[in-house]
Amino acid sequence: MRVTMATGFAPPILAMAVMLAAPARAADPAPDAAACAANPAALGVSRVVEIDTTGGPAFGSQQYHGHEFLADHEVVLTFDDGPLPAYTVPVLKALAAHCTQATFFTVGRNATTFPETLRQIEAAGHTIGAHTWSHADLGPRRRHLPPVISSFGGGYGGYSLFGPPPAPKVISRGETVMLPPIPTEKAAAEIERGFSAASSVLGHPIAPFFRFPYLSQTERLRGYLAGRNIAIFSIDVDALDYRIKRPDEMVARVLAELERSRKGIMLFHDIQPSTAQGLPRLLDELKARGYRVVHIKPKTELLTVAAHDISIAAERTPKADAQAPHPLARRSIVALAGPPPHPALPAAAKVRFRAPPAAPSAPRWEMNWNAR
Repeated sequence: MRVTMATGFAPPILAMAVMLAAPARAADPAPDAAACAANPAALGVSRVVEIDTTGGPAFGSQQYHGHEFLADHEVVLTFDDGPLPAYTVPVLKALAAHCTQATFFTVGRNATTFPETLRQIEAAGHTIGAHTWSHADLGPRRRHLPPVISSFGGGYGGYSLFGPPPAPKVISRGETVMLPPIPTEKAAAEIERGFSAASSVLGHPIAPFFRFPYLSQTERLRGYLAGRNIAIFSIDVDALDYRIKRPDEMVARVLAELERSRKGIMLFHDIQPSTAQGLPRLLDELKARGYRVVHIKPKTELLTVAAHDISIAAERTPKADAQAPHPLARRSIVALAGPPPHPALPAAAKVRFRAPPAAPSAPRWEMNWNAR
């Protein structure tokens, strides 16, 4: 499972960071060994696969081909964008009830904001990878330019002297443009800070597993990760839980996708109410339909970059967390009917995840450059 890629961007000088000692953990929603052994209805874990990340192998048929480790009716459960206690904790409880394991690709900013939830994930035996520091789009970015309509026609100030004003003139009907990716050096720092953030919370390096936000990548970044011996995980089955807000619809979609693929790496988001509410039923269905869960672990841990470890420790404060605009605000906590807020969720964090107010509409004769 190796991919060798040439790149002109050299990996940074690496050093093991001195990690802060992790405080005592809270009660964890972990599987009970005795209860699991006596529960034949539990999904469990059929086998554990150790991933050799040398050379940065890439997995997931939606984008990559050549590295396959799943047999028919085998699945890998993965969760992106957390931790967020209100929804990550119910996800952990659902997994524990079925005595099964998953991989969590965490956002660094969330990991430092909700450290106890990240420690709960680890204590329950799940694998933790990285999903950047702030969920930045690291690849070419698609932006939609809205239509531009002019209200000015002929005559004086757009009005005719001898009749009604002319109809508005359509200057542009709108278009979708591709913006270039952010510089590779900045993107690499976004990746490394994600790993450093989770590692600093746990007190040790996490798995060298990475997933690109929006699955958006560049060849230079793939080469960078190959040089760092970090495996890349795409997907085979997408729950689309950030669009599908009803749990039953999310479950139905996932099962339909599995009927087509018959196996694969499954993508959920543990910041979405539809996943938090629908996961227990989905796990029941997986068991009933004969699917088996494969748990992935790395062969070796990741060496984090000392400079980013130090910057994470220096920058993170409760005030900074509360004031920072959150990149996932429009993707989280937007279900029609979600569970009540988790009691451990601080008021400041609720503000961070609230969708920002809509921008005032632009005058009709001005182009609105705001991305959709």
